Amino acid sequence: MPKKNQAIGISDLTSSEGKLERFTKLCKLLGSERRLTRDRIVALAKKRIGSPFHNEKVTERHLAIMEKIGIIEKMDDIYVLSSEGKALYELTAQVRKIGELTFEERIFYFKMLFTSITKDQLVKLLEIIRDHEGEERKRIIGHFFRTNFAKSLWNRRVIERNLIKLEEGQIPSFFRNKFGCMEMWLRDLGLIRNLNGKITLNSGARIFITTISGKRDFKDEIYELAAVALETRAVEADYFKHRDKILQVFKEACLLFRTHENMSDIRAIRTFTCIRLLARGLKIEEKQFDEITKELWREGIIESIMTGRNGKPAYVVLSESI
Repeated sequence: MPKKNQAIGISDLTSSEGKLERFTKLCKLLGSERRLTRDRIVALAKKRIGSPFHNEKVTERHLAIMEKIGIIEKMDDIYVLSSEGKALYELTAQVRKIGELTFEERIFYFKMLFTSITKDQLVKLLEIIRDHEGEERKRIIGHFFRTNFAKSLWNRRVIERNLIKLEEGQIPSFFRNKFGCMEMWLRDLGLIRNLNGKITLNSGARIFITTISGKRDFKDEIYELAAVALETRAVEADYFKHRDKILQVFKEACLLFRTHENMSDIRAIRTFTCIRLLARGLKIEEKQFDEITKELWREGIIESIMTGRNGKPAYVVLSESI
């Protein structure tokens, strides 16, 4: 548990973890091997991915972040994809341009970053950029690290020492790494851009920040916010109006996430379905998805829904006739 008045976030960041595509690459590696130890991941990352994973500390930091935001899970010394990680693995099955995220990846990372431990630090950074738009990047860095939030997430004395260096004209490596990583994440998502040494918000990010003002939790509207922030047109899905499109993606997901016991991971299905439909212009929030599964059960398309230890739906079984 964090100490009282300590900010929630990830403090151990370097610019090496700034490219979101690197998390996808590790996800693909884990998905291809299923169950891997830390040492095996380090070895495979060096061999199959290469830079920057020649440095095992970089690999370890990537794994730590992936675990904290919910892409992977660790059981003893074994790493496996979480349900959300399985969804990312399947959403990125198609070949893409090197260095660019697909639109579905952007939705995925928007969801994971803004519904997890990283939410507050990224929201704070976006707010600082909005409040000081037009100022040089170096000044934005100073404004961010002077906030009480930053001084609660990182060591206050370390920040103060580095602020002195910043005022003397240099950007210290501490700021380059922490700020640079978060900045690159937001740039990969398409929320900000850096032009002529100045960081500015894209119009969708500006609306997003205004929309969530004063809210502590916006998980129940994350796909609506993603549509706004990523500047895509999406209509509210209606099950009876859009039934064929919803059912097509749902069945595809059930087959992708089916186990040898004929059960399908409902969390992976939910994430995959909501993201794929949003990319196609239909918005479904997770609560609405859960209601749709009940309707599918009533129609006989779903044979059964099984709950996990927490009492929440964990697996579904499609009817054999489907």
